[in-house]
Amino acid sequence: MGLGFGGTVNNSWSWGDPDTLVAGVYGRSSNAGNAPHYGGYFDRLRANGLFLNTVYIHDASGSYVYLEDTAAFVCGITNTGVTKPVYLPNNAYEGQIVIAKQMGQGAMKFWTRTGQDIYDDSSINTSYDCDEGYMLTFVFARYSIGGVNKQIWTVSKQRF
Repeated sequence: MGLGFGGTVNNSWSWGDPDTLVAGVYGRSSNAGNAPHYGGYFDRLRANGLFLNTVYIHDASGSYVYLEDTAAFVCGITNTGVTKPVYLPNNAYEGQIVIAKQMGQGAMKFWTRTGQDIYDDSSINTSYDCDEGYMLTFVFARYSIGGVNKQIWTVSKQRF
Protein backbone atom coordinates (compact mmCIF):
# COMPACT_ATOMS: atom_id res chain seq x y z
CA MET A 1 0.00 0.00 0.00
CA GLY A 2 1.19 3.50 -0.75
CA LEU A 3 -0.12 6.65 0.86
CA GLY A 4 0.70 10.15 -0.33
CA PHE A 5 0.48 13.18 1.89
CA GLY A 6 2.04 16.59 1.37
CA GLY A 7 1.82 19.95 -0.30
CA THR A 8 3.66 21.79 -3.00
CA VAL A 9 6.09 24.57 -2.17
CA ASN A 10 4.26 27.90 -2.03
CA ASN A 11 1.23 26.11 -3.51
CA SER A 12 2.88 26.34 -6.94
CA TRP A 13 2.18 23.41 -9.19
CA SER A 14 3.12 23.18 -12.85
CA TRP A 15 1.14 21.04 -15.31
CA GLY A 16 3.15 18.07 -16.48
CA ASP A 17 5.88 18.52 -13.87
CA PRO A 18 6.27 15.13 -12.10
CA ASP A 19 8.40 16.74 -9.39
CA THR A 20 5.39 18.67 -8.04
CA LEU A 21 2.87 15.95 -7.35
CA VAL A 22 1.83 13.97 -4.32
CA ALA A 23 1.11 10.30 -5.03
CA GLY A 24 0.36 7.27 -2.91
CA VAL A 25 1.89 5.03 -5.58
CA TYR A 26 3.97 6.23 -8.51
CA GLY A 27 5.59 4.06 -11.11
CA ARG A 28 7.64 4.84 -14.17
CA SER A 29 9.54 2.54 -16.48
CA SER A 30 11.85 2.55 -19.45
CA ASN A 31 13.56 -0.26 -21.30
CA ALA A 32 16.39 -0.11 -23.84
CA GLY A 33 15.45 -3.62 -25.01
CA ASN A 34 12.32 -4.86 -26.73
CA ALA A 35 10.39 -6.33 -23.77
CA PRO A 36 7.19 -4.55 -22.74
CA HIS A 37 7.59 -2.21 -19.79
CA TYR A 38 4.99 -0.78 -17.44
CA GLY A 39 5.11 1.82 -14.69
CA GLY A 40 3.12 -0.59 -12.52
CA TYR A 41 1.38 -3.90 -12.68
CA PHE A 42 -1.78 -4.63 -10.71
CA ASP A 43 -3.83 -7.80 -10.90
CA ARG A 44 -7.54 -7.05 -10.34
CA LEU A 45 -7.08 -3.30 -9.96
CA ARG A 46 -9.89 -1.38 -8.33
CA ALA A 47 -9.74 2.35 -8.93
CA ASN A 48 -12.02 4.71 -7.03
CA GLY A 49 -11.53 7.39 -9.65
CA LEU A 50 -9.83 7.28 -13.02
CA PHE A 51 -8.05 10.25 -14.57
CA LEU A 52 -6.99 9.99 -18.19
CA ASN A 53 -3.98 11.73 -19.69
CA THR A 54 -5.64 14.24 -22.03
CA VAL A 55 -4.45 15.70 -25.34
CA TYR A 56 -6.32 18.69 -26.79
CA ILE A 57 -6.55 19.10 -30.56
CA HIS A 58 -7.40 22.67 -31.57
CA ASP A 59 -7.14 25.01 -34.56
CA ALA A 60 -3.60 26.06 -33.61
CA SER A 61 -2.33 22.46 -33.29
CA GLY A 62 0.28 21.62 -35.91
CA SER A 63 -0.73 20.53 -39.41
CA TYR A 64 -0.93 17.01 -37.91
CA VAL A 65 -0.62 15.50 -34.42
CA TYR A 66 1.32 12.35 -33.52
CA LEU A 67 -0.04 10.79 -30.31
CA GLU A 68 2.45 9.34 -27.84
CA ASP A 69 1.73 6.07 -26.04
CA THR A 70 0.69 8.08 -22.96
CA ALA A 71 -2.36 9.61 -24.70
CA ALA A 72 -5.58 8.14 -23.28
CA PHE A 73 -8.20 10.81 -24.06
CA VAL A 74 -8.13 13.08 -27.12
CA CYS A 75 -10.45 16.09 -26.98
CA GLY A 76 -11.10 17.84 -30.29
CA ILE A 77 -12.04 21.49 -30.00
CA THR A 78 -11.47 22.51 -33.62
CA ASN A 79 -13.84 24.98 -35.26
CA THR A 80 -16.02 24.83 -38.38
CA GLY A 81 -14.06 23.97 -41.50
CA VAL A 82 -11.03 22.65 -39.59
CA THR A 83 -10.15 18.94 -39.76
CA LYS A 84 -6.97 17.94 -37.93
CA PRO A 85 -5.12 14.73 -38.87
CA VAL A 86 -4.26 12.72 -35.73
CA TYR A 87 -1.92 9.71 -35.83
CA LEU A 88 -2.47 6.91 -33.31
CA PRO A 89 0.55 5.78 -31.24
CA ASN A 90 3.01 3.64 -33.19
CA ASN A 91 4.43 1.88 -30.12
CA ALA A 92 1.10 0.68 -28.70
CA TYR A 93 0.58 -2.21 -26.28
CA GLU A 94 -2.07 -4.87 -26.71
CA GLY A 95 -5.21 -3.68 -24.95
CA GLN A 96 -4.14 -0.02 -25.00
CA ILE A 97 -7.16 2.29 -25.21
CA VAL A 98 -7.40 5.73 -26.82
CA ILE A 99 -10.73 7.55 -26.49
CA ALA A 100 -11.47 10.55 -28.74
CA LYS A 101 -14.33 13.05 -28.49
CA GLN A 102 -14.95 15.93 -30.91
CA MET A 103 -16.56 18.82 -29.04
CA GLY A 104 -15.98 21.67 -31.50
CA GLN A 105 -17.77 22.10 -34.83
CA GLY A 106 -14.70 20.89 -36.74
CA ALA A 107 -13.36 17.34 -36.94
CA MET A 108 -10.42 15.03 -36.30
CA LYS A 109 -9.29 12.42 -38.81
CA PHE A 110 -7.45 9.45 -37.27
CA TRP A 111 -4.68 7.63 -39.11
CA THR A 112 -2.26 4.84 -38.21
CA ARG A 113 1.45 4.80 -38.77
CA THR A 114 3.44 2.25 -40.75
CA GLY A 115 2.44 -1.38 -40.18
CA GLN A 116 -0.87 -0.74 -38.42
CA ASP A 117 -4.48 -0.81 -39.62
CA ILE A 118 -7.89 0.39 -38.40
CA TYR A 119 -10.86 -2.01 -38.33
CA ASP A 120 -14.44 -1.31 -37.21
CA ASP A 121 -15.67 -4.69 -38.49
CA SER A 122 -14.13 -7.26 -40.85
CA SER A 123 -13.04 -4.59 -43.37
CA ILE A 124 -9.99 -2.36 -43.20
CA ASN A 125 -10.29 1.44 -42.97
CA THR A 126 -7.50 3.73 -44.19
CA SER A 127 -8.56 6.43 -41.69
CA TYR A 128 -11.47 7.21 -39.38
CA ASP A 129 -13.31 10.52 -38.94
CA CYS A 130 -14.49 11.96 -35.64
CA ASP A 131 -17.03 14.71 -36.33
CA GLU A 132 -18.82 17.07 -33.94
CA GLY A 133 -20.60 15.21 -31.13
CA TYR A 134 -19.01 11.82 -31.90
CA MET A 135 -16.76 9.69 -29.71
CA LEU A 136 -14.35 7.05 -30.94
CA THR A 137 -12.94 4.26 -28.78
CA PHE A 138 -9.77 2.68 -30.16
CA VAL A 139 -8.34 -0.53 -28.66
CA PHE A 140 -5.04 -1.95 -29.94
CA ALA A 141 -4.79 -5.66 -30.74
CA ARG A 142 -2.53 -8.09 -32.58
CA TYR A 143 -4.01 -11.04 -34.44
CA SER A 144 -3.89 -12.92 -37.71
CA ILE A 145 -6.15 -12.18 -40.70
CA GLY A 146 -5.96 -14.66 -43.54
CA GLY A 147 -2.75 -16.10 -42.11
CA VAL A 148 -1.06 -12.66 -41.92
CA ASN A 149 -0.11 -11.25 -38.49
CA LYS A 150 -1.56 -7.76 -38.08
CA GLN A 151 -1.28 -4.81 -35.71
CA ILE A 152 -4.81 -3.45 -35.47
CA TRP A 153 -6.56 -0.51 -33.89
CA THR A 154 -10.14 -1.67 -33.42
CA VAL A 155 -12.59 1.24 -33.31
CA SER A 156 -16.16 1.83 -32.15
CA LYS A 157 -18.08 5.01 -32.90
CA GLN A 158 -20.71 6.51 -30.59
CA ARG A 159 -22.73 9.73 -30.67
CA PHE A 160 -23.64 11.89 -27.66
